[in-house]
Amino acid sequence: MATYHWMDFVESSQHFRGRGKNKRSWTAEEDAVLIESLQQVATEPKYKQGNTWKNGYLLRAEELMNIRLPSCGLRANPHIDSRWKTMKTKYNAIAEMLNKSGFAWDDSRKMVQCEKSIFEEWCQNHKDAKGLWGVSFPLFHEIGELVGKDRATGKNVETFEEAIANMENETDNQTNSAHEDNEEDDISITHSTTQSSSKRVKRRHRETRKEASESDESSMATSFVNVSSNLNSFMQNMNTHLGTMASVWSRAEEREQDIIEKSNNVLSELLLIDNLSSAEALQAADILTAEPNKLRVFYQAPPNLRRQYITSLLYC
Repeated sequence: MATYHWMDFVESSQHFRGRGKNKRSWTAEEDAVLIESLQQVATEPKYKQGNTWKNGYLLRAEELMNIRLPSCGLRANPHIDSRWKTMKTKYNAIAEMLNKSGFAWDDSRKMVQCEKSIFEEWCQNHKDAKGLWGVSFPLFHEIGELVGKDRATGKNVETFEEAIANMENETDNQTNSAHEDNEEDDISITHSTTQSSSKRVKRRHRETRKEASESDESSMATSFVNVSSNLNSFMQNMNTHLGTMASVWSRAEEREQDIIEKSNNVLSELLLIDNLSSAEALQAADILTAEPNKLRVFYQAPPNLRRQYITSLLYC
C-alpha cells in the first residue's frame, strides 16, 4: 500500500471560498511550527485557561510562527485559522475511528491501520474520514495534546481551582445558615422567657434549646458529609489532571529522545544519499541538528526527495 502525507489529501480536496484568495499550500515544516507555536500559546494564561482558547490566540500563534519562519507570510486569518480547523477535523476523524474495533494506529508510519473494506464502510457515515486511507498523519499525538482533553475528561469536570472554590463556597453557605438558625432560636427562647416564668414555660424553654442543639448537630453532620463528598470529588479530579500532566511530560520526553536519536544518526543517513559529497553531508548535518524542525522534515521526507531537500538547505 502506497503511503502519502496527509497534506497531499488536504491540499487536493480542500475547498476555498471566493476566487481562490485564501488558497495556501502548507509544507510539513510549517505544519510542525504551527503546532509548536500553539503548544507555547497554550501555556500562556492570557490565551488559554483550562480547555478554553481566548480571543487573540491565533494572532499570538501568527507572531510565534513568523519568528521561527520569517518569510512564510502566514497570517492568523485566513491561513492559520483554516489550517487549524482542518487539523482538528482530521484528528477527530482519526480519534473516532481508533475508538472502534477494526481500527488501529501504526505508530511507525503514523497512520490508521485497517482493512480497506472496513474503512470504506466507515466513510459512508463519517464524511470527515474520507481520504485518510494510507495517509500519514505525523502530528496526531501533538494535536491530541491540544484538542484531546475534552475527549479524555469530559466538558463538565471541575478543574483543580473550581473544586477548591466550590468547596469553600458550600462551607461558607452552610456556616451562614447555621448562624441564622441560632439567631432565630435565641429570639424564640428570649421571647418565651419574657412571657412567663412558670415551670411550664421553663420546661418548654429547655426543650426548645435541646431541639435547637440537636438541629445544630444535625446541620453540622450534614456539612461534614457534604465537605467529605466534595473532597472525594476534588481528589478524583486532581488524579485525572495529574494523569494528564504526566502523559504530556511523557510525550515531551519521548519527542526529546527521538530528536537526540535522529541527530545521532543523521550523518549516516546523509552519507547514503547519492551524489552528496562528504563536505555537503557534514554541512547539512550541522544545519539539521541545530534546527529540530528541519531535522523532522528530513526524516519524514521519502528517500527520493531527501537530496532535493538537502540541496535547498545548502544552496537556497
